[in-house]
Amino acid sequence: MKIALFSDLHLECLRASWAPQPLEVDVVILAGDISLSTYGMQWAAKTFSAWPSAPAVIYVCGNHEFYEGSLRLIEELQSPTWARQGITFLEQGTVEFPGVRILGCTLWSGFDLYGAGTQQALAMATARASINDYWMILGRSGKQLEPKGGPGPV
Repeated sequence: MKIALFSDLHLECLRASWAPQPLEVDVVILAGDISLSTYGMQWAAKTFSAWPSAPAVIYVCGNHEFYEGSLRLIEELQSPTWARQGITFLEQGTVEFPGVRILGCTLWSGFDLYGAGTQQALAMATARASINDYWMILGRSGKQLEPKGGPGPV
């Protein structure tokens, strides 16, 4: 099985459209920070459906997909609309091909390294003050994303 991996394309920063040259691959994995909101999925549907090899496309969000939006984007990306366009979205999920299992989820800051206590509180306060995610992304509740201990964001 041939797999092409793309990550951190940040298409939102480009002045002109961009597409990679077609490759003879079975699967394309888009591993985060492709573009803001649903634009990366729209781009993927258009771009990879035009490839002669017609690869399966797997999309995993990075933190930048959520910038200027909220974690509710996950529900929109899980819509069957994207699957009909040939894209498998993974968020704490898997997809299997003969002899290959691909796992995908957005990775977030972890604050449990030192356990609960002063070190954890300091790490969360530092993150809140210095990591863009905590002012560029809203949680599922619609409120500003907050650092917390335990798995995943708010």
